[in-house]
Amino acid sequence: MAQVCDQCRSKLPRGEAGPICSSCRAKIAAAEQREAGVIAAQAKYDEELAAYSANALATIDAAVGAGGTSFLYRTVHLDVDSLMEEQRPSSGMDLFDLNHSGALGWEVVASIPRTYSGSQTYVAKNKVTATSFGGGSTVQRVSLSGNVVGTYVLMKLAITSMNRAPLDEWIRRILADSAKERLGARPAL
Repeated sequence: MAQVCDQCRSKLPRGEAGPICSSCRAKIAAAEQREAGVIAAQAKYDEELAAYSANALATIDAAVGAGGTSFLYRTVHLDVDSLMEEQRPSSGMDLFDLNHSGALGWEVVASIPRTYSGSQTYVAKNKVTATSFGGGSTVQRVSLSGNVVGTYVLMKLAITSMNRAPLDEWIRRILADSAKERLGARPAL
């Protein structure tokens, strides 16, 4: 009785021994090679992330140690009450992030509106419609733009010798997030 491959269940070619056929062995080897490549890319990414954060932290510490001030920046997005194309509005502005950041020493330096451009379809409901004038449909599509649906708040944190140690965890987190933005997504398996 002919042996079958444990992977693909196909008949093993004559003279081929083992529980797995050569085709499946090649596929397994290729998958292992791809995985090894991703693992190597992840290790390189992690090294670059650590180096970026360490260099930035060293720069901050040098400036603060010399009596200077360093600055970190971040953005917070706030939703506003706006309804466009069935997108439900927020339940109001959530200022938790701003208040928490403000308590830690962050200062608002700018606000950049986030706008929405799109089109809205609606049906004329009054007695005088496009069909009354010999036109076609009562359904109209109108383009809308510039509707404010949120705002990006740019915040600045001044780092001095007085607040460097107490804010160490926040500073490290902001630097790591900044490095991730610069490096992009970590390679995935």
